[in-house]
Amino acid sequence: MIGIIGATGDIGSECTKILNDYGIKDIKLGCRRKEKVYKSKNTFAFIDLDDINTCIEFVDGCDCIINCSGYSDSSIFNLIDTVNKNKCILIDLSYYNFYEKSVFEGGTIYHGVGSSPGLIEALPVIISRVFDKTLSFQMYYASNGEFTYNAAKEYLRYLSEDGFYARSILNSGKIEPYLAGNKTITLPISSERWVPFPYIDKRTLKVCRQIGVENAIFYMCIKNGYVCNFLKNIRSDNIENINVMAQKLVDLSNLDNIEKKEFGGFILEATGIKNKNTIDANMILKSISPTRLTALTVAAVSILALEHGNKTEIKDMSEFPLLNSLLDKMMEMDTTFYYKLMKGTNLKLNNIFEGEI
Repeated sequence: MIGIIGATGDIGSECTKILNDYGIKDIKLGCRRKEKVYKSKNTFAFIDLDDINTCIEFVDGCDCIINCSGYSDSSIFNLIDTVNKNKCILIDLSYYNFYEKSVFEGGTIYHGVGSSPGLIEALPVIISRVFDKTLSFQMYYASNGEFTYNAAKEYLRYLSEDGFYARSILNSGKIEPYLAGNKTITLPISSERWVPFPYIDKRTLKVCRQIGVENAIFYMCIKNGYVCNFLKNIRSDNIENINVMAQKLVDLSNLDNIEKKEFGGFILEATGIKNKNTIDANMILKSISPTRLTALTVAAVSILALEHGNKTEIKDMSEFPLLNSLLDKMMEMDTTFYYKLMKGTNLKLNNIFEGEI
């Protein structure tokens, strides 16, 4: 049985639908608000991560738990302890900043699973396996979709974290400021105009070290509109008023997406050495919405983990042992999902790389 915590939220609901459509019917859906519990073809159950007894009751009988809910640092250990004692698998959308300092025994934990975090860290690992040595890569993450209030708050918190370096790139192994001005571009996954914002954070830096690449650019691509102008003028001291800012971000994203079709996708361009020759590799990936892309990633990781058994380990998305099968599994589970990995070609995104590494 698969248990989904936060099952009534956008991602939890989408993940449930994907798993049901794939033929997984034995699912236990967990939520914290008792009034949300109702009968359906799946089993609904109450769970509050702050109450370890409800964690024990919910995890009982489950082979895999998917956590789509938010939590405090103390409450997540209630779930982790229960998963370890039951020796089952935990898939968590959140990235565990504390995992390197903690001991986990009994269960299997994959954290930071989704789009961001998640695919942003996993795709560089996947494309690096084309080469004997990766020399450089550029990644573009773009999405059309409206912010929910909670998602907007999490995004604003992320932008204010100590490990987030805005307008920065990795050059010769060092984090350096991006000095060129931003210009709008188009991407081969949409007709929209985008403003690419380069950044480095502790997760992307970890992945670059992991695959041994010293030159990399990660772009957050924001549609040229109200949200883009809002984020251009954001200051770290504004984050103190995060509730007001989050609502503003929601309202502006609603304006940006009037009569716009949702989607979420990635573009990667990489250069490396293969059999002593320098070659290029490129990847295009697209889903019908940002929510769908995150939920599909989570669902595919859970199925792969169940199909291949579990070990006592904790890994983030970039270290997921079955990355070579991930994108094919996502395509198998959702016919609207598309990806293509190309070797020896260059996408030439409007000469975006002129003057850059």
